[in-house]
Amino acid sequence: MGLAVRPIVRLFIIAVSLAWLASCAAGPGRAPAPVAPSASKGRQAVPPAGTEPGSLFNSKGQRITHKAFAELAAKHDYILLGESHGSRCDHISQAALIRAMAAQGSGPVVGLEMVDVTRQDILDEFADDILDAQVVEERLDWQKAWGYGFDLYEPIFLAAKEHKLPMAALNLPQTIIAQVSAEGLDSLSPEETILLPESIVPPPAEQAKVLEDVFTQHSSGEDMDKQEAGLRHERFFLIQSLWDSKMAEQAVEARRNFARPVAIVAGAGHVEFGWGIAHRLRAYDPGAKILLVLPWRGKEPREGADVFYYCPATHRSSMGMVLQEEGQRVIVMDVDDDSRAGNAGLQVGDVITMAGATPVTSLWDLHKAGVEAHKAGKPLTLTVLRDKKLLTLDLGKLGKDKGL
Repeated sequence: MGLAVRPIVRLFIIAVSLAWLASCAAGPGRAPAPVAPSASKGRQAVPPAGTEPGSLFNSKGQRITHKAFAELAAKHDYILLGESHGSRCDHISQAALIRAMAAQGSGPVVGLEMVDVTRQDILDEFADDILDAQVVEERLDWQKAWGYGFDLYEPIFLAAKEHKLPMAALNLPQTIIAQVSAEGLDSLSPEETILLPESIVPPPAEQAKVLEDVFTQHSSGEDMDKQEAGLRHERFFLIQSLWDSKMAEQAVEARRNFARPVAIVAGAGHVEFGWGIAHRLRAYDPGAKILLVLPWRGKEPREGADVFYYCPATHRSSMGMVLQEEGQRVIVMDVDDDSRAGNAGLQVGDVITMAGATPVTSLWDLHKAGVEAHKAGKPLTLTVLRDKKLLTLDLGKLGKDKGL
């Protein structure tokens, strides 16, 4: 069976791949979280009628309670809670899992992909009840540093505070990621170099094959010579390994410092199949027990994790709108005031039928159309169905945005 990109990770790629391509060309700036899609196999699964968002399933498709999950988690050292960054449902579900673990008596350290290690003191002050959620958002410069609204992640912060759980920053500053992407490791200053993981663990062979597919897909058609192509390829793999290695290293340190399990909140692409963070955890903490948890959208096969929480497919766009897949339709669920989407004329309830010349039946279709428009240097137009009428709206060029 050929390689295919799973819907869980497709949501994540939508938000990051255009930005990665742009950062390679434009040099330092805010770099997105790397992502690795996986090979999809197995039969599709459909949620039972009446399945509520946040419902839990084991890898066999059997419903389990939050109490049963907490009992399972208590037998593990690291609990990897995968997500799609723009999904509010995902973060509410992650918070519920953290609360369940704390109620069971195995309250974890809450490790965050979204916060870099230079801001650990801010998380400490929040955990010590010195800062409230509003202040911690400002101190972390959340929107600029991460790009997804703090309101999406607030349930996780509140769950940690409610149960007096320590929190751990897991990642490198975005400036370092961007600098390595643009100029390589040797371009870092001594102050930046000291923040790198002691060892950078390369991806497992299975993931490397899929990363190769992703790189080929997103670099095809780019005008570059062989040397530039080789350098970009090398740095693409380096960034993936650097990102996951740092998160794993910090999680190991947190477990040792606090003598309790670590719940790692991170993108699904860093969790599934144990290829990303878990692969590095096994290198840094041999023998550790790792539990993988992923969102399930209700139509893709349940694979790549031990536990799944059900959340319908949604995506919060950096252009200021929330999109949701319903059947074979993509519906606009929310539009921010004075946003690019709002200024283009998108409205709640619009059904996106076309993106450029691409028919849209999924969020992945939007992503592909965005990549094509970006490479061609053309504006992205959306055709929407509103009140039984088709309208064409112009979102402009995507080059300076974080993607769709």
